[in-house]
Amino acid sequence: MRTRLTRFAALPAVLAALLAAPNAALACGGCFSPPGQQNSQLILQNAERVLFHRDSKTNKTRVWVEVRFTGLAEDFGWVLPLPSKPKVSVGTSWVFDQLDQRHAPRFRTELDNTDENCRSWTSYCFGDSQSRPGAAAPSAAGGGFRGDSADGSSEAKNGDEAVQVLEKDQAGPYDYEILASKDPQALLDWLNKNGYDTPQKALPIIKSHLEKGDLFVAVKLQNNAGVNEIKPIVLEMDGAEACVPLRLTSIAAADDMSVIVTLAGPGRAVPKNHMHVEINPLKLNWFQNGNNYAQVMSAAIDEAAGRAFVTEYAGPGKETSLVAESQRMDVTPISYVTDAAGLAKALIDSRLILSPDSVGILEKFTGLAKLAGQDPFGYFSQLQSCGYAVEQKNNSWCSKQLAGPSTLPVDGPALAAALDKDYVQPIHGMADALIAADTVTRLVLRISPDEMDRDPIFGFNSELPDVGNEYAATFKRVCSTGWYPYDQTRITLAGGGSWVIDGTVPGDFNATGEIGNNAIDPRFKDAPMALRVELLDETGGAQQVHESQIELVDSAIAGAIVGGGPSLPKTVALEPVDARWKLPENDGKRSFVLQRDDSKCTVVHTVKPWAESVNGGNGGPGTGSAGGGTGSNADVGGGCTAHPNGSTDAGLIFGLLAMVGLLWRRRHEGAERA
Repeated sequence: MRTRLTRFAALPAVLAALLAAPNAALACGGCFSPPGQQNSQLILQNAERVLFHRDSKTNKTRVWVEVRFTGLAEDFGWVLPLPSKPKVSVGTSWVFDQLDQRHAPRFRTELDNTDENCRSWTSYCFGDSQSRPGAAAPSAAGGGFRGDSADGSSEAKNGDEAVQVLEKDQAGPYDYEILASKDPQALLDWLNKNGYDTPQKALPIIKSHLEKGDLFVAVKLQNNAGVNEIKPIVLEMDGAEACVPLRLTSIAAADDMSVIVTLAGPGRAVPKNHMHVEINPLKLNWFQNGNNYAQVMSAAIDEAAGRAFVTEYAGPGKETSLVAESQRMDVTPISYVTDAAGLAKALIDSRLILSPDSVGILEKFTGLAKLAGQDPFGYFSQLQSCGYAVEQKNNSWCSKQLAGPSTLPVDGPALAAALDKDYVQPIHGMADALIAADTVTRLVLRISPDEMDRDPIFGFNSELPDVGNEYAATFKRVCSTGWYPYDQTRITLAGGGSWVIDGTVPGDFNATGEIGNNAIDPRFKDAPMALRVELLDETGGAQQVHESQIELVDSAIAGAIVGGGPSLPKTVALEPVDARWKLPENDGKRSFVLQRDDSKCTVVHTVKPWAESVNGGNGGPGTGSAGGGTGSNADVGGGCTAHPNGSTDAGLIFGLLAMVGLLWRRRHEGAERA
């Protein structure tokens, strides 16, 4: 991404998807830290995850915002604007983790063991059935190259009469206040006086929100809460659309920050005021399971003026539901617990899924992990496994751990109520919403602070096709000379073509030479990172944007709104685009013609020069290759090829040795029988 390091001492600015009335610009927020010792550090936000669901039947909108923070608990502070007063609660990062597992890109590579244009000289000289020398070929699984891979009002005190506190309450580990004001400077002063280190550069952004009538929510951790208790914040209110708070986020954002937004709604989600790109799959390093995906995506977005989203997944909600186990969680057994011994079995009976968030609640109400001097997650995982073993008294670990604390009192009803409110019910509610949604979409943006000049807003389009998250390729070994060892690899993309690339497959112990890398192949090296730069809108299909119009279109759609007509003004006409980049022609199958003289074990093969088929006459790889820099077919000798004059060659010698070996074996077997 375009780089500009913002050295502003602040907590990570927190990304939130916020709402507004239909056909209105949307409010988005950010995070600022209070002044403190940590301000000597550079702490920047580098990634955020947001989950948005709109219920078209009730017109309710629910937004989960994952808050990431490193520092002291007393230094945590979060500020965000809202178009209306929300209901505030907490969720769990477990939901985000599950969505990542289901919707993030997956790279799958397989090996086709039917090698191409590869012969072993032993098979022709001696009739050996093996197709190539050396040990058996590694399987795709063992070769090392496969990977699957968050109401009464009262005036604020302390001289801040221009700021009203509409609500002051708690949610999970947080204390929060909902603020109203008509004076931007007064609100900024209130934030700074109350521990939110809000810089003066945020004043114009705050002013723009107040002019629209937005409220602000200020959030802190409770006095007794630690940073390990930070959870996603859930906002629920009447409204429709969603956006991401990039303008306020820019104040404390890292370069090339990832923004991951999952939206569940009546169709595929589309960005209204940002463009959309499709990455070029041939720029991914397939030989390393696409490990350069983030860099390719970042560069592709830069080719669209630095403000564009990638759709990583879009599909029916019923196909993207959370795991079935989450629907079966029921904390009723925990409500009957009176001591630590009873908790072990209740953890199994409740089918409670352990995660950092659920474990945090368990430890807060019991203190068992601290008492045992163990990591909370590890302790409660083992305690849960005790379950029935406690009754059977046949588990030494369980007996030892529960010998002392087994009679310690546990407030089962309070523990169960907390787990149900802040963990189980949020998961159940969002899982139900995702299952019921027509489409769930995962949109990703990588952006730097100097590009955050607008808050992305999203609509839904039921006419656009689904998008899968699996990238697949098949490898096949290729011998450029027609003889082992192989020195090239054919890569075939699922639905995308087939090409022969110099280099071998990673992890193949029979191979020699360098591991392949299709991204640096001469045919693909200078290809664009973005296969398509386009506009997506609430109706119709994708519209490609010509390279010469990218900056123009980026500026033209900056003020787009949801439900207010097309993003692109009628005054801007798109130029026709045939294709941003055309894929090179597929490589045909490599083959050679075999001639054989059994009497002399003579093998002569003719190979169509690599130079003719790929490099236009340039010499092919390797000494003795058929390419060899010539423009015509060349004779290349195999491992047992006789000299032209018919003199004894290596094949004859090996034949004699084989006969001697056979006679020796028969004689040895006869001696054993005797």
